[in-house]
Amino acid sequence: MPRGALLALSLMAAALVAPFPLASPAAAQDAAQDAAPDAAGTMGQLTTILPETETDGPWTVEKTPAGFTMTNRTDANAVRYFYVNAGETKGARTVSVDVSVEPRGTGPALAGLLYGFDEATKTYFMLVIESGERVGLYRRDPSGMKRLAQAGLGVLGGGPYRLAIAEEGESVEMTVNGKSLGTAKSSTLGKGATGIIAAGIGTFAFSAYSLSSATK
Repeated sequence: MPRGALLALSLMAAALVAPFPLASPAAAQDAAQDAAPDAAGTMGQLTTILPETETDGPWTVEKTPAGFTMTNRTDANAVRYFYVNAGETKGARTVSVDVSVEPRGTGPALAGLLYGFDEATKTYFMLVIESGERVGLYRRDPSGMKRLAQAGLGVLGGGPYRLAIAEEGESVEMTVNGKSLGTAKSSTLGKGATGIIAAGIGTFAFSAYSLSSATK
């Protein structure tokens, strides 16, 4: 993937509408942690809030020795996410996770990082692997889900892929497997909760979630 494929993305510019109607914020399922999280465990600060095993609507989720798996076999519009909202300095955070996507149909299958989540409005960004073939940046706001940018994964081989978002004030750099996808700057960045997210039909495996702050 060429360095800077998403370089200098303007999040305030008009965005492309995603080609599928993912669930509305009210329909999405979530779990939150507001107390200072403990980073111990295979899923870092998320470890203590993730269920051992659970079936809720179309989603079956479970902890595994390597991390956490979410599976959806029936609802192409379903979204599931888990997030933490405490413990690190906003505007100076790096959040990362390893993710594998196994599509189970012809529809969308997305999984990766939940970022900038606003609990009141259910707005957020997601940096995701799409059907194991592309990496995409999306924005959910009151008008719906929009794809802001997309790039192919061909030169990186198979998964799992390590996705990361590193903040510097209201700017972020996004990487996959340590390769820069570019930077973005907006007043909507550098704040909000972080976590993991999956959408569409497939099996989505996560491991090594990490949330840290830069040393000043």
